[in-house]
Amino acid sequence: MSFDEKYYNLNLKHDESEIASFEQRDELKKWQFHIYGKKSGNTTFELRVKNIWDFLEYSSPPIPLKVQ
Repeated sequence: MSFDEKYYNLNLKHDESEIASFEQRDELKKWQFHIYGKKSGNTTFELRVKNIWDFLEYSSPPIPLKVQ
């Protein structure tokens, strides 16, 4: 996938979970995020690339996450 990144954003799709929390903050770079484990268990999340018009350009398959 080739693109001019000024027109795109990274978004995370995840269930509201007691297992982990996901955070994208303004002070982080545009393509970075944090995952914080809250308690042991399994969950999934997806990475999504949307353009500035909020159109979904890419969605990853569910990515498994295990917190121990």
